[in-house]
Amino acid sequence: MYLPKNLTMTPNSAVRSFISQYNFGALITSDLRTTQLPFMVEEPKDGRLVLTAHMAKANSQWKQFESSADSKVNASVLFAGPHAYISPTWYQSRPAVSTWNYASVQCFGSVTLLDEAATLDAVYKLTQQFEPSLERGAKAIEALMPEEYVNKLIKAVVGFEMVVETVEAKEKLGQHKSNVDQASVFNALTKSESLDAQALAAYMVTRNTGTG
Repeated sequence: MYLPKNLTMTPNSAVRSFISQYNFGALITSDLRTTQLPFMVEEPKDGRLVLTAHMAKANSQWKQFESSADSKVNASVLFAGPHAYISPTWYQSRPAVSTWNYASVQCFGSVTLLDEAATLDAVYKLTQQFEPSLERGAKAIEALMPEEYVNKLIKAVVGFEMVVETVEAKEKLGQHKSNVDQASVFNALTKSESLDAQALAAYMVTRNTGTG
């Protein structure tokens, strides 16, 4: 998945799909601090991707964004997809060496903090992404998350969004190997007892890559 880096043009739909599926990303800031968070990804009318997330105020990483409110603060978010060890014994051709196959997407862009209302909206949207039956305002979500309770909790978190400017997307799925070797590796991954290997094989099928 080698995709164009200039997202001011039309972003590749594969990137958005990947992030939506593997949305637990690692936020990396210039001080090399990292926080793993669930992200939402949207595509506004200007064609650029926007990532939205929130973190606890107790995590001081967000203060980098607050201290530079008058200028853009750059950061990156790394989304790791399925990955697995590849044994050299799985190849039909020789010589062969062991390797690791994987898929990942790393987004780079500018980050701004959200106000309390926007943070609350982002929290509800993230909840609905995983609990589609719990529509905002519905009795079910009101019972689970009363307004007074939510308003108290929201003061303990900070929301932010990243406007994505560049993307580095990679798929190392053995696509450079011969069809025979691809099929042999794919077969081994499918039959493996490792859940990581099985997940990688399933991903290869969805991408129609590296299966021979």
